[in-house]
Amino acid sequence: MILTTALALSTALVAAPAPITDDDAKTAGGILKKSDDVVSNYQDQEFHTRMTLKTGDGKVEKVIEMKIQQKGQNKRLVRFLKPGDVKGLSVLVLDPNTTYVYLPQFNKTRRVAAHTSKQSFMGTDFTEQEMDIIRYDEKFEPALVKKDGHEYVLWLTPKKGAEFSFAYIMMWIDEATGFQNKMEYYNAENVKLKTQSRGEVKTLDGVVTQTKVVMTDHIKKHSTEIEILSNKENQGLKDDLFTQRNLEWGK
Repeated sequence: MILTTALALSTALVAAPAPITDDDAKTAGGILKKSDDVVSNYQDQEFHTRMTLKTGDGKVEKVIEMKIQQKGQNKRLVRFLKPGDVKGLSVLVLDPNTTYVYLPQFNKTRRVAAHTSKQSFMGTDFTEQEMDIIRYDEKFEPALVKKDGHEYVLWLTPKKGAEFSFAYIMMWIDEATGFQNKMEYYNAENVKLKTQSRGEVKTLDGVVTQTKVVMTDHIKKHSTEIEILSNKENQGLKDDLFTQRNLEWGK
């Protein structure tokens, strides 16, 4: 089992919508920046998520529930609630290069090595890198492919120095909300490796929110579904929540 970064992807689903304006749409970079602004428009968040792993025929393999607290773009604390084999496991992220995991069965805290970032997160269809991206404009160069009805389709290639397990992403951004509705991940031979879809818009704690994301691995014929069950924003979470001491003793 890989014990690594927390669920920035779930964080990315909790966002207040805002339309892509004509000024935003003058460049691909403007479209992506506006969408990323929508995604990261919060000071802090606390939410409860459920993650379901499924086989290609839809059979449920495992269900994992977590409580996630986040402050700003980097500080993140995740506590695993279910099932029994991960209950009590906790992950603390302080910045993109500093992550700690608390292992309750050993009563120990370990720092996570950065080189594991291309590996699967907890046996899911997300790599740790994919789950740790909040702002795509920080890691990718965008190009506008087309306007497809009410959605902008962008082609995202990694910036110089950024390495991923895929060559590029095709992203669909909703014009009316700025939400990132779908992403397709391709290798250098233009083979589609995965598809991530986001939807089921609901109002949680007064915020219009995409509450579900599904990542489908077309090679492994497997999928992972993440649902946001509850959400609170801008509660004024304190910095001392995001410490190693609280990771171990704040259970």
